This record gives sequence, C-alpha cells and structure tokens, in this order.
Amino acid sequence: ILEMVSEPPFQHIGIGALVNGPATAIWSGGDTNTVSVVSAFNLTPSPHLLPGQAPASGVVDATYTQRNGGVDLRKFELNLPASHIEAHGSLGAYPLTSTSALTVDFRSHNLGEFDAVLSALGLRENGKTGAAALPIALSGEAAFHGAWTGSLVDPHLAGSLTATQVNVEMPALAQSQSTQPQSTQPQQVHLDSIQATGSYSASRIEISHALLLRGPMKLALSGALEA
Repeated sequence: ILEMVSEPPFQHIGIGALVNGPATAIWSGGDTNTVSVVSAFNLTPSPHLLPGQAPASGVVDATYTQRNGGVDLRKFELNLPASHIEAHGSLGAYPLTSTSALTVDFRSHNLGEFDAVLSALGLRENGKTGAAALPIALSGEAAFHGAWTGSLVDPHLAGSLTATQVNVEMPALAQSQSTQPQSTQPQQVHLDSIQATGSYSASRIEISHALLLRGPMKLALSGALEA
C-alpha cells in the first residue's frame, strides 16, 4: 500500500503486515477533489518479512478525502513484538506538511523497532541514523500519552512521558583552560526512571515538570529550551 500511495523514503517503514478488509472509493463527475476512500482494515503479521521489518498486527479504521489530503482516523492500533501504538483524530497525509490533530498512546521497550521510520524521517546525528541517532538508549520501558499536532515531518507533541532504565546522551563539555585532558566524546548518564509532562517541537522543548531518579538521587526540573 505504501509503495502505491507514498513517495520515497516513506514507502518502507519497517512494518511487516498483511492487510485485509473492505475499502470503498467514491469518485463523482470526474472531479478528483470528490475522491474519498473509506476503509476498515485488519493487520496480521506477514510470514515473509523483509530485512529490517518487524511483524505487526492491528486495526486501521479511517476515511481519506482528496480535497484536503486528510485522513479521519477513527481507530488506529499497531502491535509490534515490543511496542504498542493507539491513535485517533485527524491526520494530515498529503502533503506531508499538512497539519494533524491526533490523540496518541504509545509504549515500547525496544525503540529499535522504529529504526526504519526514524531513518525515513531523516533522523541523523554524529554519523548515526535512525534509532541509533536517538539521544537515549532504553533498557526498560517508555510510555507516552498525549497529543500530536503539527505535521508528520514537523511533529509537535504534548503530554506525559514515563521511562525506566534509560541512558541519556549528554554533549561533551567545552574545553576549559584547565591543563587536565578532557573527553570530547558525548557522555552517557544512566537514570532509573523519568517522569515528565511538557511539549516538544523542533524549535522548542518545554518541561512543565520532570522528576529524574537515579539511586537515592532525585532531580526535579522545569523550564524551556529554545533551538
């Protein structure tokens, strides 16, 4: 389906599923703006996975309308071996810069399952791409509940985040006047848990409240970071 309706690099995003269910397309008077497609699909794991794909199951119940390139997403559920996503609302599908308004529930204990989609979204850092370029490494579980606005290529997220057993990559400190040698490599900081509420966009990260735990240490944070 993505090969038919998407442009590169979004034709392969690492999800291996068979799609089955009814889809009804309506097109009136030869006017492409009247095209709408109503679908109710079930997803089942593909028995023939391509390299980099994760087997997936779930449900897609939605209506696409050509006049605004939008999708009325009544129900979206995706189950991967280590992750679960649910969403509903309005999805700006075409062009990819169209705005969306989605309610999202997400949990995972293996962010590597999203390597292909993160690579497609252009995530790169220090020569790494996809999941490897994320500034965190997760050995516990992460969960997010909140809203996705903005667009698919410029998401704005707001809600609550929890995570356990996380390594956070901190940038190397600038060289000081000290004669002692200093590492120029990013430093890994381990946290037992993170609880945070706030919002994220490419230009601003705002933390309403965050609590970081590491052994007996507790660190409470709030504030904003402008890019």
